[in-house]
Amino acid sequence: FKLELCEKDNEFSYTTPLDMFQDRLLSLFDKAITTFQDIPQIEPSVMDQFFWNKIPVLRTIQQNVEPNKSWRETIITSIQQAVGPAREYLTTYKDCVDLLEIDVAKYGKEFEARECTLAEIKAEVIKHITRRRRILKKIPTSVLIGTFKVDCLAVKSMLSKKCQDLGKCVLNILATAAKAKSTFVKDSFQKVSTKISKRPKGIEDLVKIKEFMSTVPDTIDEIQETINEMQAYYDMLDGFHYPLPEDDFNQQWVAIGWPSKILDQISSLSRALDTEKDKFLNTMEAEQDVFKKDLDKLKRQVTAFSRYTDLGRVKEIAAEVKRIQTKIADCQKKSQTFNSRELLFDSEKTEYVELNGIA
Repeated sequence: FKLELCEKDNEFSYTTPLDMFQDRLLSLFDKAITTFQDIPQIEPSVMDQFFWNKIPVLRTIQQNVEPNKSWRETIITSIQQAVGPAREYLTTYKDCVDLLEIDVAKYGKEFEARECTLAEIKAEVIKHITRRRRILKKIPTSVLIGTFKVDCLAVKSMLSKKCQDLGKCVLNILATAAKAKSTFVKDSFQKVSTKISKRPKGIEDLVKIKEFMSTVPDTIDEIQETINEMQAYYDMLDGFHYPLPEDDFNQQWVAIGWPSKILDQISSLSRALDTEKDKFLNTMEAEQDVFKKDLDKLKRQVTAFSRYTDLGRVKEIAAEVKRIQTKIADCQKKSQTFNSRELLFDSEKTEYVELNGIA
């Protein structure tokens, strides 16, 4: 008889219940006995000139009489003896019952929540790979058990795939974590790149960019730790021959190349900023020349107040005084701005003595 091993309700069984074999065989036996009881004799067909009030049948063995009764009991005993080893064979799969009970999606969520170390992740994957190999070696494609030939291929494939899915689930979690790290590296360096690439509007912006540039090597060292962790993740995935999507593969190597890219960018931008600094210095010096001329003009205007003696022009003079005071205040702010910029340029501070005298 052919049996097929299967899984049902997280237990191992056969697609055909073993009890059914006894019922079917007894049914066939009983049908055979009953069929022989209805075989008509040939005389009524041959001697059709005679009247037969009933059709005679052949004399055969009756139900529930010997040897029919003992034959029936022999069948029952034989079937029970035959199905015993088949039932016993199911117990050899009890160490695989836990696999049937595992829900891969739930297992993945629980494993991810544990936040395992890289060594623990590796051990978990190896555990599933080892178990899969053991299952493929232990479970035969088919096996002969007395009067039964058991087909085990479906269960063998199912258990093997379950181990494979569990191992892949762990590697998927690792791949997700690796991509998250590569994304963090990419986003972090893109922020740095954007900040140092911003064109300065003045010496103040330029100095801020320069100061930020000076902190970038420390930032690279900090992010490098994440890059190293990411690389360890991808190395493990590669060791297990995990097929990375093309985008993940490319992003991995982009992340690894970011430190060198940023340092090259800093080197290039530093030269550009030095050129900009010279331009800003020339612009400031030109503005200072104009400022000095404005101070001379302002000085002459203030000196001219001594000529005002006509009391009838008090209101006019007061308005002029207010205007001059506003210009003096503006000039004081400008002088302070020039002095702060000279400090940023590492230039000698200009003393605006005339302005102090005017004020």
